[in-house]
Amino acid sequence: MPAALSLWAASCTSAAFEAKAGPYSQAEINRSLAPVAQIERACYGSSRSRQSKRSVRLEMIAYVSEQGQVHIDPLLVDPADPELTECVRSRLSQLQFAAKGRADQLHLRFELTP
Repeated sequence: MPAALSLWAASCTSAAFEAKAGPYSQAEINRSLAPVAQIERACYGSSRSRQSKRSVRLEMIAYVSEQGQVHIDPLLVDPADPELTECVRSRLSQLQFAAKGRADQLHLRFELTP
């Protein structure tokens, strides 16, 4: 059962995340993921999917190291859009969490729509 669930909504995007009980509070997770809406808009706004007026569903795992660094692994992209996937993955990998001395992971879900 997820310990934390939150939802962002922007004009054309939404993202949700799930985290098992870990070292970060809901407020810390929200603060660290605050740039997600900007990342979605920037990546989707210039994508082929957006130009084709196609919705895209992305699911990714964010691995947060003991030092707060983030590594992203894509799980699902439907339909496939390699450039969009890499844009979101590389920008999410630049996020930073507070160092807690304990690793964590978040399951991120995105619904990107024209």
